[in-house]
Amino acid sequence: MNFIFRLGDAPGDKQLGGKAAALAAMQGCGVLIPEWFVLLPNAFESSLSEADRQTLFEQENQMKTKKNINRREQWLCFVPFDYHVSTTT
Repeated sequence: MNFIFRLGDAPGDKQLGGKAAALAAMQGCGVLIPEWFVLLPNAFESSLSEADRQTLFEQENQMKTKKNINRREQWLCFVPFDYHVSTTT
């Protein structure tokens, strides 16, 4: 399997990130771009062992859980209006 996308390759079904897709599009419009290449995102995924994939999956789930907890805490602490406390003496 080829994990490298080079200058002049047709994107086809290859998954390109935003910057690589923009470079390929500009090149296709005739903009002069220095020679470049990019490693496709699935190169990283394919390099992982099953244990590494599982660890990464668990870490992503933990991060998502922490983000959800933080969002809920922020929601619970949100006060939708300004308020002032005044006292009379």
